[in-house]
Amino acid sequence: MLTRGRGGRNRPRLDLFPAAARDHLESDDELLISPMVALELDSLHEIGRVQEPSPRVLTALRGELGLRTCELPFARVVAAAREASWTRDPFDRLIMGQAAARQAPLLTRDQQVRERYPQALWDEETMPEPPPTRPRRLSVPRLARSR
Repeated sequence: MLTRGRGGRNRPRLDLFPAAARDHLESDDELLISPMVALELDSLHEIGRVQEPSPRVLTALRGELGLRTCELPFARVVAAAREASWTRDPFDRLIMGQAAARQAPLLTRDQQVRERYPQALWDEETMPEPPPTRPRRLSVPRLARSR
């Protein structure tokens, strides 16, 4: 969950977000994520879909965007997440529940969440062009030849 609440000091790097998200992020408010984001990043890292472990990713995002973790009581988040019976993905349910419990906008690329959570924000059509990527070199250790 990436939302803006009150009292934030750091300004996010708006160039990382599409237009609808940038519009929301232009306030001086606080940027929050659900604690469930860390667990989802861990799971994605464990199956190889995310290269970096969650502490490294979240530390970078805290530095780049000034975000912090939302501290709503878990029971309140779960109560809101139970309303999202349309999905079996517990990450989506709890992240959306976190935003719903705060009555906050939710920045997400997930099309299903955007279709079902009225305060979801994103705008694929105005996404900035990704930076060019260099081909990655595969590091393979050399094996010693036996004689």
